[in-house]
Amino acid sequence: MQLKPEQLPAHLKRGLAPVYVISGDEPLQTDEALGLIGQSAHDLGFTERVVLQADARFDWDIINQYADSPSLFGEKRLLDVRIVAGGGPGQQGSRALMEYASRPSPHQVLRLITGQMDAKQRKSKWYQSLDRAGACIALWPVTGQNLPRWIETRLRGRGMTITEEAVGILAQRMEGNLLACAQEIEKLILVCQTREIGLQDVLQSVVDSAHFDTFGLVESTLAGDAGRTARILSGLWEEGTEPLPVLGVLIWEIREVIKMAHQVAGGASLEGITRQQPAWRRRSALLARALDRQGPTAWMGMLRVAGRVDQIIKGARRGDPREALLALGLLMSGVEIPFPDAGPTADAIPPGGAG
Repeated sequence: MQLKPEQLPAHLKRGLAPVYVISGDEPLQTDEALGLIGQSAHDLGFTERVVLQADARFDWDIINQYADSPSLFGEKRLLDVRIVAGGGPGQQGSRALMEYASRPSPHQVLRLITGQMDAKQRKSKWYQSLDRAGACIALWPVTGQNLPRWIETRLRGRGMTITEEAVGILAQRMEGNLLACAQEIEKLILVCQTREIGLQDVLQSVVDSAHFDTFGLVESTLAGDAGRTARILSGLWEEGTEPLPVLGVLIWEIREVIKMAHQVAGGASLEGITRQQPAWRRRSALLARALDRQGPTAWMGMLRVAGRVDQIIKGARRGDPREALLALGLLMSGVEIPFPDAGPTADAIPPGGAG
């Protein structure tokens, strides 16, 4: 059966399923789902826990061996199998999981933990077998437009409400960092004097915990989100990040996009390309949007602009490195502004004229 995360508490009140598949890339969501299942299992006498890491060399037959081997002390068992290599379980794992699903153990609950799964993986035979035998919980990313509702739901579960203005500010400040957002909610619950959190409560309490990470720029530029690109860059400068590593990430992104754009132009499918590259697998939809917005020629032009930014950072051209990086980031996001370039420095001008 398919379960939404918010349906899990009610499901557990009716009893445990013999198998759970928990898929998602957000650690907070995964940990909370595991915590709910684990608490219910413990209450029902599942006091033993075995944790297995399923890498490329993992012997999947062990899950059925555990099913056939009750605990020496008669304890019921939680068996956690975490796929750590990305993708699915492979042929051996698929066979073992389908066998397990056909005869789940009465003294054991299997929890299979994976990263985000695409539609093809969810249609696989092993996944469908586990879905029929137990419950599958897909944990989708809480993106910007869904974050306010996530905050409201979380507060409602604690008997609190929040005003529209306050939830908007909180979501904006916590962008990209769900764990920090959850922690901030807990802090607000503790300090708020009423059952409704208002704008002033948020402004007084919230520190800027947004996760301004250089690789966050990859997603914001691919998505064409110029506002978020500018905010991330501003946050990086406030944190004291040097411009050169930021430029390195953007150049890497541009080159990767150009390479994949040429592969697509040659007849390859974008889904097939990204499936082979872990760094791009979950960004496939964003990449498709970026390629629809700007073609290979435009991305080649961005690479030339990046070269000018590099010269500014290294002092070979006049200009502010941070302003130049902002112009490049916005260009990659689909917004063009005048490039802050005053030409080569005196030391970089060759004899006979400016370049």
